[in-house]
Order: sequence, then structure tokens, then C-alpha cells
Amino acid sequence: MPRFSDVRQTVGVPPASAFSSAHGTPLVVDIASSTLYYMDAAGAVQSIAGGGGGAPTTAEYLLGVANGSLPNGRVPTNTATVTWDFTTPGQAKANAVGGSGLTQPQVMARALGG
Repeated sequence: MPRFSDVRQTVGVPPASAFSSAHGTPLVVDIASSTLYYMDAAGAVQSIAGGGGGAPTTAEYLLGVANGSLPNGRVPTNTATVTWDFTTPGQAKANAVGGSGLTQPQVMARALGG
């Protein structure tokens, strides 16, 4: 089992070479983002998630329900041609409504003159 014997600092995601140490596997801290990194058993650099950061408020998100802390969040609206399904956690599914009743291959075949 590796020992965590020293801590180093960097700015940005550290390269794998930042983890070489004769005294065990060090931890590396990105001082710009306050993110802690370690090297896993497979040799991949991994971050240790911290608490309290939350989602970036400037990014755009599809939301099932409006959320005041995400001002750029968008709640999809059902229309005559598309309905939204949020029943599966972590997914937003758009369903086509009132189409021609043809499958995608049939639509493509017709478009190609088939």
C-alpha cells in the first residue's frame, strides 16, 4: 500500500511525473483551484473531490426544475412535437410526438427515393 509522505504544490492538473518520490506517493495540490490530486494504483492522476464548490453558475444547464442558484439553467418545455422525460435520474430524454409513424431507416430510405 503506498504511503502519502509528502505534499507538493502546482498550478493546474499535475503531470504523472509530479508523483515520483522515493518516500512514497505524494499528494499534489493545485494552489489555483485548491484541488488535491493523487496517483491511483493504475498510474492515473486522480483528483480528490472537495466540498462546497458547487456547479459553475456561468455554465448553461438543462434542468428538470428551475433552480435559483443556477441562473443560466434552462427548463425544457413540452411542445406539440417534443415532450421531455426526466424520470431516469441523471438523464433528460426528448421524445418526438406526432411524427409520421415511420422509423428512422424508413425516413432515410424515403429521402433517398426508396
